[in-house]
Amino acid sequence: MTISEFRKLNMTQLDVLMEVGNIGSGNAATALSNMLNCKVMMQIPSIRLLDFAKTPKYLGGESNVVVGVLVRVHGDIQGMMFHAFQKNYINQLLGGFLGMHIESLDELDEMGKSMLNEVANITSAAYVNALSTLTNMTIDILPPEQHITTIGELVKIPRQELSDLSD
Repeated sequence: MTISEFRKLNMTQLDVLMEVGNIGSGNAATALSNMLNCKVMMQIPSIRLLDFAKTPKYLGGESNVVVGVLVRVHGDIQGMMFHAFQKNYINQLLGGFLGMHIESLDELDEMGKSMLNEVANITSAAYVNALSTLTNMTIDILPPEQHITTIGELVKIPRQELSDLSD
């Protein structure tokens, strides 16, 4: 199946993708729970096939400022995973790890930025390891890249890199 056929996925194929997402997300939540040494609740993942143009609205709006952490995936499959950390979630993590609180993303210091990269790195690795085990593929991740920007700008990164494949 080529990337241009995503809109033709049937319900069974979408269910398989959702289950893979559920397994990967469950492993990532467990890794985060172990890091924080506390219970982490997660919702059952949903699957959406969105055009890049519609993605910012789904993620809180074009002008929503977040800490975006990009983790590239390589090996038997190539791609990227994004973590869009909003201020409330960042404060939960900062409080759990460092006993800190910020009023604005501008206040995020190097320790806080490093902590967010590490959270993205560990949860992405847990997700990818589950996917690798499930599919018997070799899949690795590269070090995270952090961007403090709007959702609109963040979405431009995969859009520019993947525009020759599909919207």
